[in-house]
Formats: sequence, C-alpha cells, structure tokens
Amino acid sequence: DFLNLIYPQTCVCCQEVLPNNRKYFCDVCNALLPVIDPAQDPTWNKLAGRVHLNFAGSYLKFNKSGMVQKLLHELKYNNTLDLGLLLGKRFSDYLEKNHLELPPDGLVPVPVFKTKLEKRGYNQAQLIAEGMAALYGSEVIADILEKTSESTSQTRKGRMARLETMM
Repeated sequence: DFLNLIYPQTCVCCQEVLPNNRKYFCDVCNALLPVIDPAQDPTWNKLAGRVHLNFAGSYLKFNKSGMVQKLLHELKYNNTLDLGLLLGKRFSDYLEKNHLELPPDGLVPVPVFKTKLEKRGYNQAQLIAEGMAALYGSEVIADILEKTSESTSQTRKGRMARLETMM
C-alpha cells in the first residue's frame, strides 16, 4: 500500500526494509535470534535458592545492545503490543519443540507499578505471558502479584541489584 512505500516496516534488529509478508524480523535476523539450548540454559541455576520455583527457563539470550535488547525495547517503549504476543507464542513453540511444559496452574507475569502501567498502558510481561498461554490454553494470572513500590530503572543495575529490587 501507499503508506508502506513512504514508511516501510523495518526489521527491529537490523533496520532492513521488510517484505510485505513479514513483521518485526527479517529472515536473516529471524534465523540469528540467540535461542538458548535448553541443555545449556543457566536460568534455573541462577535463580535456585533465591526464590521458590517449580520451573525456570529462558528462550532468548540477552546481550547488551544485541537483538533481544532491541526487541524488548521495541515492545516496551514503542507500543508494539502484538510483538509481545508474538514473542510469547514463539516461547511456547520453543517449549513444545523441546518437550518442556508450561506450569499447569497458569502463568504469573511480573507486575509493573501502577503509575508505570497507567503511563505505558500495558505490562509487557503480561503480553508475553498471554502469547504463551494462547498456544496451551493456560490461564494468565495477572492479579496475584502486586508491585507495591515504584523502583528506579533497572537498566543500569547488575543482576544481583535487580534481584534485590524484586524481593
């Protein structure tokens, strides 16, 4: 269409113009997404003993200034709600492909403080959870946790400082 000629959609990761049938990722970046091998996933070991969990896993490896940071920035700050749903669906596909299951009780997204939720209009973690739940028909339980105080930005904190903020 005419608008796409003037303002073509570009790949979130590399800024290449996307063909009309693609959204968010070009074929090259889609193939290069840093998907974590479940056998090498460090998530459980990093969280074990710090919080009570029945399951912990990661889908994509985050590197500063990398592809995943660009995707999350797009989701968090550019109002691309359907990207959150897409990432959640891809995470579910990843779990299914690797014979991992979602928790039977449902998914609990990490909450954001109410003023941030009002300002942004959505919780990106909830969108990802909804995308994950759609494949399995799982429930997203978004009202079981509440963030009771506003914290400073996590972007410049180390892993331990971010964990302490959550506790």
